[in-house]
Amino acid sequence: MNNMGLNDIYILGLNENVITMICDNLHSQNFNAKVSVWNNEPKLEYAAYTHPEIDLEVVTGELDFEKLSVFLGVYKAKTKMDLFQNINVPAENFINIIHKNSEISKTASFGMGNLINAHVVITGHSKIGNFVSLNRSTSIGHHSVIGDFCTINPGVTICGYVEMGEGTTIGAGATVVDGVRIGKNVTVGAGSLVLKDLPDNCIALGSPINTIKY
Repeated sequence: MNNMGLNDIYILGLNENVITMICDNLHSQNFNAKVSVWNNEPKLEYAAYTHPEIDLEVVTGELDFEKLSVFLGVYKAKTKMDLFQNINVPAENFINIIHKNSEISKTASFGMGNLINAHVVITGHSKIGNFVSLNRSTSIGHHSVIGDFCTINPGVTICGYVEMGEGTTIGAGATVVDGVRIGKNVTVGAGSLVLKDLPDNCIALGSPINTIKY
């Protein structure tokens, strides 16, 4: 489970689906401490219903985040970036939440604040940055580099030697072939086939990619 340990966790942000995914991953690791969601009106009903074994609570008001184990409970790349830039939490306080059924090579590496869901495969010598979300059944090929704040949706295949800039989102079921470089803040549509490099700040669609918008 990397650095998660068995300490209480504080989740920042408001996204019920992400909170539920977090609880799925915690349950797979037999987590038995408390999960506190910090926001004015967090929605916890579904997460609490599906995981009654996890002690979920809502907290409001000021918290001393410098002394807490913290996770960004949002999914969209830009939202994660904005939230991180507006809070004052030491980098070492952010934890990785990893599903027990993921497969991560011993030669792969990753930073802090990552959400790695069930049936994710990260192969040899890959590098995952900070605050990356890898949804279920995603495959990261060997020697690939995934930048900070990237969001990769379910069923995506990233082949070997791919480089992806920070803040990029890959839609569900997309495939990125070997050696492709994807810039920063790029959105790749669901089901797309990426056969060539993509520049920063674009939206790319098609199988293969046939539309690029800026």
